[in-house]
Amino acid sequence: MRRKNIQGDSLELFLDTICNTFGGILFIALLVIILLQISGKNQLESTPQDTVDEMEYIQVQNEYEQLKEEWEHLSKQIRKIEEMNHKFTQDSLKNEFEKMKKLQKNFKIGMQEKEDLLKKSIKASKETGMISQALDALNKQCRDEEKVKKKKEKILNKEEDKKVRKRTLPQMRPTSKREIAVILRFNRFYLWHRYNKYGTNIGLNTDDFLVLSEDKKIRETLPNITKGIPLDQGDPSPAIKRKLESFSPQNYKLSFLIWPDSYDSWKTVQNAVGNLGFDYTPIPTYNGCLWVDRGGKNRDVQ
Repeated sequence: MRRKNIQGDSLELFLDTICNTFGGILFIALLVIILLQISGKNQLESTPQDTVDEMEYIQVQNEYEQLKEEWEHLSKQIRKIEEMNHKFTQDSLKNEFEKMKKLQKNFKIGMQEKEDLLKKSIKASKETGMISQALDALNKQCRDEEKVKKKKEKILNKEEDKKVRKRTLPQMRPTSKREIAVILRFNRFYLWHRYNKYGTNIGLNTDDFLVLSEDKKIRETLPNITKGIPLDQGDPSPAIKRKLESFSPQNYKLSFLIWPDSYDSWKTVQNAVGNLGFDYTPIPTYNGCLWVDRGGKNRDVQ
């Protein structure tokens, strides 16, 4: 059936097209608005609640820059090392190391030789100085001895001009007095025996003598070096006087056994007993000589 031709069909078609286009635009606009709202909400939900401090950000940025600079510096160093590795092979480094060790060893040996030479030089210098001092001392000693010799010669010449004194030897005479044995040894004065208050000999003086050995026939003794009367420590006369005060010079005589170490003290002892009025008999002896006590013997006295 044929459609009915109505006036105004072209405008209706145009209006229909415009409405459809406007509706599409609105649909797109609404769709865009909805999508924007959905994406905005998602962004708000995904945004962290904590905000970054500006100072921390600057600090992190500075640290990043420093790390970047260090990385660049290290990269340069690595490139330099790689270049040096290319220049020096393993063998060349080993040779250089051996040369360095050899030079170090030679230097150490040289320093040791130098130190030894220095020590020898110092020692030689000291020895030279000591020899020089010794020679000076010997020369001085020779000069002093020469002066002393001249003085002694003058004294001897004067002594020769003096008159010679005549001395008479001591006269010995017999006596019947009882004998007291005295030992002069170690530069000390010892009574060989002990005596009671009546002046009777009652045996060995064990206060001043040590018994070295003893048997049925003989007893070996030795003066105790810490006992007796010392003869080289001042005037021994008072001590000798006290030692002999219980003996009368009219009834007793003294017999002295004098060892070589006490020869120089004999003059002092002689004067001391002489001043006390005792007659005495000096008997010089020698080291190694053995004296035996057989109960006394008549000897001449001075």
